[in-house]
Amino acid sequence: MIKNRWLTDSTLFKKLFLLLIVSFYIPLLLVGYMTYYMSSKQIERVTSAFLSDNLSYNESRIQEVFNEIEQHSVQIYSSEKLQKLLLASKSGLMEDFEYISEIGPIIYELSRLNEYYVSVYPVDADRYRNFDLMRANSPVADNGWLEQAFEYEGAGYWLNETRTDFSTLRSDFFYIRPIRTLEVPFEVIGVMSIRVPSQQIAERILVLDRYSNHYVSIVDGQNRDLLKPKQMKEVSVDWTEDILSTGEKEFHVVTSDQEDYYAASIGIGNNEWKLAATIPFSDVKGPINQLRQSTWIIVLASLILIAILLVFIMNSFTVPIRTLVGHMKKLNLGILEYCQSFVTRKDEIGQLVTGYNGMIRGMQELLEQTRASEGVKRKLEIQMLMHQINPHLLYNTLDSIKWKAESAGERTIAEMSTLLANLLRFSLNDGDEMTTVEREIEHVKCYLNIELLRNNEGFQVMYNVQPSLWNLPYMKLSIQPIVENSVKHGMKKMPHGKGKMMISMYEDNGNIICCVEDNGPGCKDSDFEALKRLNSDKPARKNSGIGLSNVNKRLKAHFGISYGLTFERNEGTGLRVIIHQPKQ
Repeated sequence: MIKNRWLTDSTLFKKLFLLLIVSFYIPLLLVGYMTYYMSSKQIERVTSAFLSDNLSYNESRIQEVFNEIEQHSVQIYSSEKLQKLLLASKSGLMEDFEYISEIGPIIYELSRLNEYYVSVYPVDADRYRNFDLMRANSPVADNGWLEQAFEYEGAGYWLNETRTDFSTLRSDFFYIRPIRTLEVPFEVIGVMSIRVPSQQIAERILVLDRYSNHYVSIVDGQNRDLLKPKQMKEVSVDWTEDILSTGEKEFHVVTSDQEDYYAASIGIGNNEWKLAATIPFSDVKGPINQLRQSTWIIVLASLILIAILLVFIMNSFTVPIRTLVGHMKKLNLGILEYCQSFVTRKDEIGQLVTGYNGMIRGMQELLEQTRASEGVKRKLEIQMLMHQINPHLLYNTLDSIKWKAESAGERTIAEMSTLLANLLRFSLNDGDEMTTVEREIEHVKCYLNIELLRNNEGFQVMYNVQPSLWNLPYMKLSIQPIVENSVKHGMKKMPHGKGKMMISMYEDNGNIICCVEDNGPGCKDSDFEALKRLNSDKPARKNSGIGLSNVNKRLKAHFGISYGLTFERNEGTGLRVIIHQPKQ
């Protein structure tokens, strides 16, 4: 609640200053953080590229060793001397000692050009496992490797074994492959074992000189380091969660020995082995830490400078606004005063001041127009009152004439007197300016009946009024002057019985439209231009009595400038006058 009150009661300067401070400070702090973050990510990408390229290169070098050994096994496999010796042993034609004596020179001959150690066992290998010559270059652990080789039927496989020699931990790689006859039925006659010391594989690994603690090794599915070279630092990284089956490289960050490392791995060989590499964060992010310190110093200096600039900028906006607020308060008191300050500015503040001054000017003009409109309306009301004075005397006189005519038996005179009396009675209407559509049409009918009696039914009148309009309010004496104008300038100029007049009333878009049209001779161009000037700013011809100009002015004064009279000429003859009045 206190916080909301502080925001509500604070000045515009405080609110905008707080908003802009937040708007600038948060992005700037984010920029500083993102600079450090993106730099770290860039270092990670570069390190990932280094590790990936290095792994790819080392993987190819180690794979060359594996391929070379597998090719060497093919040479051993296809040796005729070895084939004959193994077949003789399988047939039981050779004693144990005799086999050991003959296998030695053959193996020496087959492996003298390589640095690998080879052992060859016949099918009945259990008889020869105790000979040191055979056992030295074969896996020591009794894990079924020999029996497994018989099941591979010609394909070889790799395994690793760690043993202790004179208190020294040694790791060796073994390539195990069964030996089959070279002719059908290709039966298994022996097993070869090629030992490769881990040191020979480690020597093929290339480390990155730019990172002093760069470490590369081979790990198996149980997270064991299969190389363990003394000259390299061992890092215990759990790779078991990231075993690769596709041979693709992967890069991630691991935590080991209370230190973070960039780590990458790639599958190698046909086992669950991986070639893995790590680089400590400390070897990579030294320059980043310096960049972070420099970045935060720059950010802090920028925040101070931004605060100073914001105060200056906010004053340039809030001072003009406070000035306008002062003028608005005067406006609430009814004082229309122009703002003379900041009008020369070309920015939004200048436009705001110009708009305020334009509003004041518009209000003054509107007040003047309202006074003028009220004056016109009052003048028209006075004219209406003046026209209502004489009808009282005429109405009473006509009533006497009607009584005399009826006494004398002159029905036509009595009917005309009655119609004229009704006409005058409607014009009085207790001084009210509004009537109904029904009464307005009745008033028009009284006038036209008088004219028809006077002219001996010299023209025809037709009415077409929408029934839903009968009881709606309508301005009094707005149709009769139009009809009178049509009779005077149209019907009386037509041959007897040829004149026709149509009075239509209907609703259109919330307005009541009354159309008075005839088939008379129409009007000249000069007269039609004079009629159109009624709706323009040009002065119209002066009319006497309640004429077209009076009706048009009363409609505009009462309902607005969008209402009034419009005029249309037919292509042949006649004139159409349309009265626009809102539905109420």
